[in-house]
Amino acid sequence: MQKSCHISRDASSWGREPTLVWPLQPGGVEMARTRRPRRRRAAVVEDRRSLLLGRARRFARAGEYRKAAVALRQAAVLAGDAASWVKLGSMLVRARRQGEALQALKHGLWLHRRAGAAGRARTVARLMVELGSPDPDVARLAAA
Repeated sequence: MQKSCHISRDASSWGREPTLVWPLQPGGVEMARTRRPRRRRAAVVEDRRSLLLGRARRFARAGEYRKAAVALRQAAVLAGDAASWVKLGSMLVRARRQGEALQALKHGLWLHRRAGAAGRARTVARLMVELGSPDPDVARLAAA
């Protein structure tokens, strides 16, 4: 049996959204629900990576650095670019996870070198030396 409803436009509802009124049910009361205006969404739906970056920003502002690092790790895996891995390394430093931070920065360094961005690779190497990287190749690159 299909239920039907009608739109109520009584005198008290003018100027507001129409109300859906469901018929009386046995032993029940008439149910009314006001329609909520639909939110307009952007024509271009944000991709998953930008959603994860926004989530990481919110967590970082709230001081929840480990949760922010989880979101950044997912974003870095999706994007696969050097900047994402360096952001992850920076967040892991804030979360006091030095070993994981050095691994993420090392991956970002490798990606920068592979892309031919020598200046950026040198900057990441300097960050790694400040964190205490035992790798002699990183120290050599940072000193250059």
